[in-house]
Amino acid sequence: MCGVCDVDMTETLRRALPDKIRSGIYGLRDLREGAEAVSVVRTCPNGHACRYVWRPFAGTEHRGVPVPPDELDELGQLGALFAPAAGARGVDRFATWLLGATGLVATLAAGGLLTDWLELGERGERLLAFAVLALGVCLTLASLARAPRLARIDPDDAGSLRRKLRRGLIARFAALLLAVCAFAAALSLAAFATLADDPPERPPTHVAYTLTMGGRLSARFAVAGAEPFSPVSAAVASTSFEQTLRLPRARSIADEDGRAVLSLIVPDAWRVGTVTLVGSWRPHEGRALETQAVRVPLPARAAR
Repeated sequence: MCGVCDVDMTETLRRALPDKIRSGIYGLRDLREGAEAVSVVRTCPNGHACRYVWRPFAGTEHRGVPVPPDELDELGQLGALFAPAAGARGVDRFATWLLGATGLVATLAAGGLLTDWLELGERGERLLAFAVLALGVCLTLASLARAPRLARIDPDDAGSLRRKLRRGLIARFAALLLAVCAFAAALSLAAFATLADDPPERPPTHVAYTLTMGGRLSARFAVAGAEPFSPVSAAVASTSFEQTLRLPRARSIADEDGRAVLSLIVPDAWRVGTVTLVGSWRPHEGRALETQAVRVPLPARAAR
């Protein structure tokens, strides 16, 4: 009966009890063991909202207890958060967000081609791989935090609604906190990836020479890493105490792999105090000429 106007609520409660058991909030075994009592809030035809606590297997009837207006308002506000319409809107928002996150992942995957011109070393590529992994973990945790959750609630129990809401907020807060940490790690690793290694060294240029007892100097330049089909030159510069001499030069064109070989011969290298072999070429994808100089040590007895 209604706790205010004594209206008979038997039929209403008889319909409410099976509906609540079928909803899965209370298990039949729990009800049999008396572990739970079915609590419902219903409004009588005269507009009085009362709470009815019913133990189905106890065989007793209970008079409704009027629900205070503030508790009734709280039930309405909390119930709106768990309403089917609110759940449908949450699913739509999550689907939209997930579509945007998928596009972001696809963009980042395409951006992996940037490593071709970043010239990352082995350690840098490894750090960048960990950065992408951390970003994937971040998006996964963010997805878990935003994903709608199925929950069994008791719409007539404000305490149950508050507990469900609190547990959901705590779980989402933990997932978002971990996502923020993973995102910060991804940014840090991506930043350090460009600083972990210097750009890889260009292919070395080999310089070999031979000096005979008669003073004949034979030099060989093997240039690698030049711009394909660009000019490559080599020269011998000799400096004495009295004058500077320009000795033999050689010029060639790099092949399609950026390689070239030049040979120089100085018949009488004993005439000067120092001999320097100088080679110059334009590096691959470079604008300024690159120069390498190698000084040939001459025995003191051979210098002028």
